[in-house]
Amino acid sequence: MSTGAHVSGDINESLMDAAGNGHTETVKALLSKGADVNAKRNDGLTSLMLASLYGHTETVKAILAGGADVNAKSNDGLTALMFAAQEGHKEIVQLLKDAGAEEQSSK
Repeated sequence: MSTGAHVSGDINESLMDAAGNGHTETVKALLSKGADVNAKRNDGLTSLMLASLYGHTETVKAILAGGADVNAKSNDGLTALMFAAQEGHKEIVQLLKDAGAEEQSSK
């Protein structure tokens, strides 16, 4: 059922779950065990996008520290910055911009 998004198996899926739920310490532990910080789900979302979408500031910081691509795009062409901005997460928007996120217009 899964495609290339889960090449490394459960560790990357666990990273996505932890990021989306704001479990910062789990994110750090998974990254230290080799989880791919830029792994994507089938819809193209990354752990950074999920943490940004759901407003998990400390988790976003941990993922950025892990070397996340701040300008990665989902299958729909959306970035973590776009997700944070659409949800009104101003502190995360600033963190992403400080990390080099580029403002782009969606479709």
